[in-house]
This record gives sequence, C-alpha cells and structure tokens, in this order.
Amino acid sequence: MAAFWAAKEVGADGIEFDVQRSADGELVVIHDYSVDRTTDGTGLVSELTAEEIARLDAGSWFSSAFSGAKVPRLSEVLGLDSLEFEVEIKCFDRDGMLAVLDAVRRAGALARAEFTSWNTPMLMALKDECPSARIGMFSRRRETWMADPVFEQTIVGGAAFTTADVVHVYAGDITPSIVDALHAQGREVHANDAATVGDLERALQAGADRTSTSHPEMALRCLRPGSASQG
Repeated sequence: MAAFWAAKEVGADGIEFDVQRSADGELVVIHDYSVDRTTDGTGLVSELTAEEIARLDAGSWFSSAFSGAKVPRLSEVLGLDSLEFEVEIKCFDRDGMLAVLDAVRRAGALARAEFTSWNTPMLMALKDECPSARIGMFSRRRETWMADPVFEQTIVGGAAFTTADVVHVYAGDITPSIVDALHAQGREVHANDAATVGDLERALQAGADRTSTSHPEMALRCLRPGSASQG
C-alpha cells in the first residue's frame, strides 16, 4: 500500500495493480503468480490461503524501511478514494473475473476503473457481463523485424476485433499513425510503461490520451510543468 499512497501524495491521477485469488477465494493485490520474489514466503498465490498470505512480509525485499508491509487485499486498495484504477485481472476463470468485477462495483469504483488482462477473451466476457465497464486491451512490444506497417496492424488490426474501450501501446513504440488509427476506431489510447522523459514526450507528440509510468514524479514534472510536486 505504501507505493499507492506515495503515488497519490505526489499527485498521480491513478494507479495500476494486479489482482489474484487466494486458495480460499480472497482477492489480493500482488504482481507475481508466486510469492517467492516479493515476500518472505514461498508458493503460488492461488495455492495459499488469505490468512497465509496475510502473514507474509511483503516489504523487506524492497527496503528495510518497509519491513512488515503486507500484501493488500483488493478491498483495501479500492478504498483509496479520488484515484482512478487500472485493474489487471490475473485470475484464471470466470468466477475470479466476476469476483473482481463485483468487488469494484461494491466499492462504488466502477466509473473510476479500467479492467485489463493479457487474457483478451476474458475481457470480452467481462464486457458482455457489464457493458458499462471500461476494458483495456494490451498490445505487444515492437520487435526488430517489424516494418512500420506490420507493427501498426498488429495493434490496430487486433483492436478492430475487440470491444475494447482503451488500447495500450508501449510509450517507447507509439506513433502518431497508430494513435490516429485507433482514434478513428473510437478507442482511447494509453501509452504505457514510459521509462524516460523521452518516452513521455513521444507519447504526448503522438497524441496519446493517457500515459503511465513507474516514475510518477518524473511524469508530473514533464506533464504538469510548475506543479507542486517539483518542490
């Protein structure tokens, strides 16, 4: 939770996080499918109970300053009012998907949420279940062998077969042509994973509607010159 609070305090508009289900059906916010890398425990999230996960230290791996930090439950994160949420669903079945959707609804956060997943069919099913839900489609990185038209069509052509409201394009790969084509389909364009000021400037120049980064203070300095966060 410390990272989410920090993002809010510096003025970020929203946060992105991954949701999984524990062995007993609780929704927890954790990136990896295993707890091994980011906690003092071992095992798959889906094979541990919520109580077992709650006992883990999820902060010491990053810094001793965060020793004792816990893996948050989805309900805790959704309690961060005024923020927008990009909710990446890492559940594997329909029940998990519906549980995440229900949790967001019960928190009164549906209007502030965007659901994403690498499981595009799951997102289409979520949209069928709840047409008012915003869903975002991920796209792949550009590979060295891809000519410009091929790369563009992997994204624009793929989006045309979905009901995605938002299409995510890596900030380092985005182009005005891709943005224009997606806008022509009626999609919003999210330039994700901006790692440098150059990535952010590229996204802005391409006409992306939104951008995301692991470095919110850098983004705020670039996107909102003169903001208080520079002080």
